[in-house]
Amino acid sequence: MLFTTDSTCVSMTRARQLAGTHLAESGLRVDVEAILIVVSELLTNAIEHTIEQSWRLSVFTTDGTLVVEVTDSGNTLPVERDGSRLDGSGGLGLGLIRSLCDYTEAAVTATGKCVSARWWIARV
Repeated sequence: MLFTTDSTCVSMTRARQLAGTHLAESGLRVDVEAILIVVSELLTNAIEHTIEQSWRLSVFTTDGTLVVEVTDSGNTLPVERDGSRLDGSGGLGLGLIRSLCDYTEAAVTATGKCVSARWWIARV
């Protein structure tokens, strides 16, 4: 586990900063800035689409991948919207996330949902 925190411990901004620090210090050959954009999008979605606005962020490696995972209390899975609709109504986050990572996954859990983004880790 590289890093984990939740909304009871830190703000979204601080979580993003801590994730960046841990990624930079990890020695992994990854695009930290792209990953931090994904962290921001996932946390923003957790805040905007749940009543409690609570979330848990985990950043870890498994089976040759780096995983950014956000769990929250919402039970509605994200839906990708048409990216050509730039009318201020939102809905572009999932498309942005998918363009910056290798794989995304979302699932309803017993307590809400879990959305993750994965990157294949370059071998040195």
